[in-house]
Amino acid sequence: MSANVSAGTVELTSVAAGYEVLDALIKAADVVVLQARHVCSGKFFIVYSGKIADVETAMQTARKVGGEFVEDYLTVANAHPGLFPAMAQTVALPPGKLMSLGVVETKTASSALVAADADSMTYQSTVEAARGNILDRNGNVLVSNRASYNLVIVNFVFFNAPDPNGNLLKVLDLCDELGIQYESHFPVTPDRPYEYTDDNNSAWQENFRKFLADRGYDLDISAPTLMKRLRSEYKIPDDWKQADVYRIIAVRYELELRSIEGIGLENYTLAEDVDAESLAAVMELAVPGVVVENGTVREYNTTHAAHILGYIAAMDPDEYAEYKQQGYAMNALVGKSGVEKAFESYLHGSSGLKKTTVSSTGEILNRYYVTEPVPGNNVELSIDISLQAVAEQSLEKVILDLRENGVGRNKEGKDARGGAV
Repeated sequence: MSANVSAGTVELTSVAAGYEVLDALIKAADVVVLQARHVCSGKFFIVYSGKIADVETAMQTARKVGGEFVEDYLTVANAHPGLFPAMAQTVALPPGKLMSLGVVETKTASSALVAADADSMTYQSTVEAARGNILDRNGNVLVSNRASYNLVIVNFVFFNAPDPNGNLLKVLDLCDELGIQYESHFPVTPDRPYEYTDDNNSAWQENFRKFLADRGYDLDISAPTLMKRLRSEYKIPDDWKQADVYRIIAVRYELELRSIEGIGLENYTLAEDVDAESLAAVMELAVPGVVVENGTVREYNTTHAAHILGYIAAMDPDEYAEYKQQGYAMNALVGKSGVEKAFESYLHGSSGLKKTTVSSTGEILNRYYVTEPVPGNNVELSIDISLQAVAEQSLEKVILDLRENGVGRNKEGKDARGGAV
């Protein structure tokens, strides 16, 4: 079994489809089937092993042939050798010895394989759909998207590594050095005497209350007392500078929010739209749990018609209450004015959901889409951007001339303010 270092599982909701998938994956790749059987009413489970390329080819075939009957699937690269006899149900207990028994119960068989292979966890993340483009009547792209890269911290991996405070400080110091901006919603001012900030976002206010309740703190705890207790409980060294202490607490607050039941936040995005050079520098630190995820950034390809095109930005509390019902994530950007706002439902698209299984060391064991993101629709306007540019330039010329020369024989209006001629 030394050559068969990877494993794959497919779980289907139809026995007939299971046999069809089994036949197809055997024909598609050089894999060894360890199990293929009916596991419960109406379900069929297949386990196979092989070299990683063969396992992945077989998986692609299984998903294509199985279609809607595929309930769960998993690929485990570099699987532990002890996993294969367990999957094949050929494990023998030493005779004559009193053994203890541990039981792990999972919802699906593929989840059981992950549990057997390594100390791991599965997290889900929303994949924002690419926003639709805005075009003029001639097809010129006025507003589009470009690919971006975000720095994200995966709690499970980050806190399984030693010295999380030291690792975090290394990352934050380098971010400051490179000019990478990061954000925290920790509602305390950075300087003594500590005070609570005025945050009008009701969603983040509620998150802070849940944070205090989860820790067993009084809701009326003072900001200085909160800082003192968090410094102690986060085990931040006494000899650290106060500015560093605050930065660590502010980011660890964000990380802790992600572990509190009922809040439902995804992994903390430390920084968005990081340039390639800075990204490489941060990743060279090799801090466990700090990963790169793809995103998109809105790009406005013209300086004209700004009042028509509008812009996008983060939601305010009232907008979030409305858009939450439509499946928007809390950090989604929405149209605030112009076409971006008027055609929000057309441009936004549908977000996808991705599940990722990682080991405690950060190795990705499995990653797949539960639902694929669906890009937004393009919106084509009736304006001609070239004519719009001429109109705006002509208007600017007239306004400058009026400011310089005034109106009429007496050159009136030169002293007008705010365009009030």
